[in-house]
Amino acid sequence: MKSNLIEVKNLVKEFKPRGLIGNIKRGVKAIDNISFSIEKNIVFGLVGESGCGKTTVARTLLLLEQPTSGEILYRGVSLTRLPKKTLKDYRRNMQIVFQDPNSSLNPKLKIATSLGEGLGNIGVSGTEREEIIDKYLELVGISPKLKNRYPHEFSGGQKQRIVIARALTLNPDFLVLDEPVSNLDVSIQAQIINLLIDLREKLKLTYLFISHDLNLVAYLSDQIAVMYKGKIVETGSAENIVNNPIHPYTIKLLDSIPGNPRKHGSSEKYLTTTAETVDGKNIGPTLECPYYNLCPIKGKICRGKMPELKKVGDKHAVACFIIDR
Repeated sequence: MKSNLIEVKNLVKEFKPRGLIGNIKRGVKAIDNISFSIEKNIVFGLVGESGCGKTTVARTLLLLEQPTSGEILYRGVSLTRLPKKTLKDYRRNMQIVFQDPNSSLNPKLKIATSLGEGLGNIGVSGTEREEIIDKYLELVGISPKLKNRYPHEFSGGQKQRIVIARALTLNPDFLVLDEPVSNLDVSIQAQIINLLIDLREKLKLTYLFISHDLNLVAYLSDQIAVMYKGKIVETGSAENIVNNPIHPYTIKLLDSIPGNPRKHGSSEKYLTTTAETVDGKNIGPTLECPYYNLCPIKGKICRGKMPELKKVGDKHAVACFIIDR
């Protein structure tokens, strides 16, 4: 059995209010009590539309944002309980690649300087630092001869390769990839995805791959979690999510893929009730299930409490009341 590299338990991230809304100060709960685990040497995909909290998950997982509550474990060690000095050693093993390579690289620094900063922070200097920089530039398809150039002298795809190389210089075993190809041309996207696949195999990496594109996530990932308004509404193997989606939101995401008529199953076999209507109109809003207002199959049971993730098969779980018990 594979062991878990990352475990997230009941994670909450709430941003403090900056002003009054209707004379009441209200915070924003970007992550609302989510739990998941990532096995070693797999790609774990996190998918959802813009604003659902995916990037906050990425930043909080690496403690770039402090969680409001909950626990983050790396190899069984609770990072949220470690003192800052000890945490520094663990964070070397967990790196992130952001969406926009232009904002990830300092335009005033040469590529070699950018790649060497992390190495310098851990005491690597001189010839060894140059060797590591050259090694990883070459590994991502950038000639080490170009390392003394500035970011503006490279294309978008090349800059993202450089950002990936920088993340790898500290020899991590876990990479968070936050929409790493969404700012690139389609042809370049395919090249970067293939590079990530090759690097995973060569370096035995574990990925958290974040995207709004379910088609891309399904192609790259072994396991997938679907996120909506700060909650995880469905998790499962990539095959289960694509071929046997259950949550109405997951089905909507799959149906929205252009030129991809649904060939997968549906949630119909799980339904135990129908939509709650009066004279053909949906009645009564709810603040409980986050997808209630848009859900085509909501019922009375969906009002009054929040659905929790419930297993519906091997490594497949759904946060929906309207399923066969």
